[in-house]
Amino acid sequence: MKISNKRVLAAVMAVAVGAPLSASLGATTLSAGDVIITFYRADSPDSVSFVPLVALESGTVIKFTDIGSNNTAGTSWRSLSETNVWTYTAASNIAAGTTIDVPGISGGIGDTGDQVFAFQGAGFDGTDASPSPGTLLYGVNIADTNWQSSGGISDSTSYLPTALSSANFDGSNDNGRYKPGSTHSGSKATILATVNTSGNWNQDDNSSGSNVQAADATPFVIQNNTQITGSAISFNRRYLGQTPTITLPLSKTGGDNTLFTATSGSTGLTATADGYIDFGTQTENVSLQLVNNANGSGATGSKSFTVTVDNTANGTAGAGQGSADADDAITVTATIVSQRSVTQTGGAVSLGNWLVGKTVTGTANLGTSGADTDRTRVTVASTAVANGDGISVVSGSDANDAVYNAAADTGTRTFGGSFSTSGSKSGSVGLAVTGEGLTGEGAYSNATVSYTAAAYDAANITGTASGMRAPGQTIAYSNQSGAFRADATVTTFTLTQGDNGTWTLPGTLANGAVIAPGGGVTGTATFNAANLLNGATSTGSVAVTLTNSKSGGLGGAVVGDAGSYSYTLSTSVSGNTSAVASSGASNLNSYIGGNAQTAAITASGSYAGISSTTVAGGNTVGTTAMFLGGANATGSAETIGMNWRDRSDLENGVNPQSAPLPATVLFLGSDVVRITGMAKSGGASNDDRTETDIYVLSVTYDPALLPGGPTAEAGLAAGQNLYLAWLDAGVNGADSSDFWRNAVVGNFGGLSVGGGWAGVGAFSDAGVAGLGDDLGLWGVNTLDHSVWAVLNHNSDFAAVPSSPAEVPEPTSLLVCAAGSLMLLRRPTRRIAR
Repeated sequence: MKISNKRVLAAVMAVAVGAPLSASLGATTLSAGDVIITFYRADSPDSVSFVPLVALESGTVIKFTDIGSNNTAGTSWRSLSETNVWTYTAASNIAAGTTIDVPGISGGIGDTGDQVFAFQGAGFDGTDASPSPGTLLYGVNIADTNWQSSGGISDSTSYLPTALSSANFDGSNDNGRYKPGSTHSGSKATILATVNTSGNWNQDDNSSGSNVQAADATPFVIQNNTQITGSAISFNRRYLGQTPTITLPLSKTGGDNTLFTATSGSTGLTATADGYIDFGTQTENVSLQLVNNANGSGATGSKSFTVTVDNTANGTAGAGQGSADADDAITVTATIVSQRSVTQTGGAVSLGNWLVGKTVTGTANLGTSGADTDRTRVTVASTAVANGDGISVVSGSDANDAVYNAAADTGTRTFGGSFSTSGSKSGSVGLAVTGEGLTGEGAYSNATVSYTAAAYDAANITGTASGMRAPGQTIAYSNQSGAFRADATVTTFTLTQGDNGTWTLPGTLANGAVIAPGGGVTGTATFNAANLLNGATSTGSVAVTLTNSKSGGLGGAVVGDAGSYSYTLSTSVSGNTSAVASSGASNLNSYIGGNAQTAAITASGSYAGISSTTVAGGNTVGTTAMFLGGANATGSAETIGMNWRDRSDLENGVNPQSAPLPATVLFLGSDVVRITGMAKSGGASNDDRTETDIYVLSVTYDPALLPGGPTAEAGLAAGQNLYLAWLDAGVNGADSSDFWRNAVVGNFGGLSVGGGWAGVGAFSDAGVAGLGDDLGLWGVNTLDHSVWAVLNHNSDFAAVPSSPAEVPEPTSLLVCAAGSLMLLRRPTRRIAR
């Protein structure tokens, strides 16, 4: 509460001269050191005098006791049978420094050792001591017992509670008083220090001594006990050129009113206060304002000022008065800033090449300058409105509106959006910059990020549609022309071979081939059927993937975005022939690799239709061997082969001998074919042959080579003298013991020669469907001049006429003709293919 200047002056004067205050302020609450004992007598008459170092308001109660403390904490006190408590109550306001006698002590202090404590509180109000008397104010030790330091206490001893460590006197005699002429003015701390010093006392064990009869009545003058405190304060961040004002709060301790000064130590700061704090008031405010000059808010940077606060009561700045700082200085700080800018670093960003319509990516770098103490703190928006190209900027490494507040602060922004048209591109996008919102802070320019790029239309491919390709057919692709049209790169070109033959695709179509705008690539399906059996089917596949591309890269392109194609390559081998070289008489089995032809047969694949043909000429007859039925039942792929040789001199009638021809066979009627590659899971083997799955084989013969010529063909066929023969090599391999026999004799099981004769005509499945009950059937088809048999072994085969070259008698011819007609009328059934 503020009071008039007259009242202020009166109050200060009253404190200075020790006069009582004119108005009652109510009972005073005291603390340790607010009271001193300046006189005591343990010799009769017992007495104690004290001096309050603060003003006492009317009604203030102070108690005194000689009860001893059991410990330094002051929490346990000696129990007595009588009440040793004396009470003083102020009848009016008492000025600080007034000497007061404690009433009612006569006979209460022991001259063999005792102590007296001053306190405030309800303690010791009965016949026994309380755990604590209340607030201890002062203590004096009497006689020569000193303060107890260990062990238990007696009626004449006591511990000194630590609360009174600076508010006590340790006497060494029965009687004592604070000397007249000793220090009687100064701060409370100064007076306490001098009163607590033994040299400033008169002491005597003789009660008759003149210097210990009564207390010295000289008034004590206590300088103002009020302490003013203030803490460092800051204007925080302020914009350049502004003159803001803040309030510096001051706090007061102590009950007195006081005058003070608050002075700025710098031309950059002004301090304003009324310079007075009243009795009951505990706070006061000082107004601080920055000044717009080089030392204040007129230049950027960190600023520090000093406000000096002094308590001026009594015209003296005593110890403990003024501000809390030893130099009475309170620090005031401020940070003065100007606008910060954020710019793109490294120049315009080259985004490179991009497909029209694809999401563009690229990174712009942002930077700033100026320390946090010189420039504002700004935020840069994480998104921006798209420009005319459709390009915007989205979040980067400093996303979520990051704050730039230091010279080293950097960040990135990622370009987004897409180009809607093709061509060369350049542009920029603005990013909103927001400041701190300081008073006086103006609007900010956008942070601009710029870029260059090239946008390309996707490749427009015209090409061969996916599907089947045969040998000689092409696969071709072309790209539409255009200055900003993407290339197309062949990122996948895969040619997969089938089971038979070799496919190639010569041309410009290959992995890595680039189809520039207006350009194209092509490849022609080419099949190599060399050494393949006729009827073998070859398949393959081609996969082509085209991807938009450009030299230096093309943003937005993904594999296959220019098209994906797949093709099946397929052909059936026909017209292949095997050139058979003549062999000499010394080598009956002259097979060479160039005469071999093969075909891959998949699991469960049919053998039917697979064939090979030799070219007639020289010693070569010109023969076709063909599978009429059967299938691969091994569960895995087989590569079957036909290898050819011509007839040896022992087999062509030029130099006839008995072996390997039977006595009734003069020569072979065909070239010799060796069948290989067929097998049977768990099949048997015997001598020169191994068991295979069941199949049907036919071999053609030249009617002109038959005994009797073409006119004898019907009779030979009907007489079972024309058949498919097998070269039985016996146990010794190819040697002079080899013998040509009917092929069904070499079967593993099945019908005998006689039982398997099917007559003249083409092969027809007999009995139940399938070849299981046909093994051993054989016959002659005079329509295509071939012999056939149902077999289950790999061997060498040829067509064999087995009767002499003579014209049968007419009757014999009739019989043969009739037989032939009967066989030709035999019902036929479907061949198993």
